[in-house]
Amino acid sequence: MTIVRVIKEGFKLTNRNLKLFLVLFCINLFLLGSYLLFFKNETLYFLWRLMQIFLIAFISGGLLSFLRISMGEYKIIWSEFTYYCKKYCWRLIGLGILFGIIVLLPMILISAVTGYELNPRFLGIAFTAFMLLIEIIIVLEDKGVFSAITDTIRLIRENFGRIGVLLIIFTGVYLLLELGFVFPLPTLLKPLLASKNLYISAATLYLPQLCIKAYLYLFVAASYMTLYLNLGK
Repeated sequence: MTIVRVIKEGFKLTNRNLKLFLVLFCINLFLLGSYLLFFKNETLYFLWRLMQIFLIAFISGGLLSFLRISMGEYKIIWSEFTYYCKKYCWRLIGLGILFGIIVLLPMILISAVTGYELNPRFLGIAFTAFMLLIEIIIVLEDKGVFSAITDTIRLIRENFGRIGVLLIIFTGVYLLLELGFVFPLPTLLKPLLASKNLYISAATLYLPQLCIKAYLYLFVAASYMTLYLNLGK
């Protein structure tokens, strides 16, 4: 299956599962709203970060499981959503903590040696597409964290012409989105809205990005699944 075919099938699968998009968008909306309430207080902000990690990990297991189910002949049963969320929750949390350490340690070392502070957001985003591929292996193969990481690295090495290229493309898209090139409205309007009401500013600047990021998450996951399940074709 060619990269172009994978991307086309990824779009088709994502568009068949717009209810999953709405679930993810609502979670992101909740996180944005709670962030606006808590970010000024250091303790509450720390608790918000913990809640964010847990909630994203919890919901991801259900989203990826339902995405896989929708590719087959089985019907999605929404009452089972929390079952899949709980099934993979702690493994996905463990993966998030591991990657947090992987991102933060080099940043701390480089800062200590050179005095130059790196932006952790961009370092984290650079791993986003790779981390999502590991999450998919955890869910599709019911693997542990370290086993899934090993399988993912082997998979990329053995199929770099397709999985590696797809990984590079999606990492580039995530970075461009964060830099404001994919959807430049927040970057362009931020100076104009800086003095306005905080909640109005946040709605105007970030709601469109929340839509794009929710859709992109499902699209990248759908594309990975399509390719992974058709590697021999």
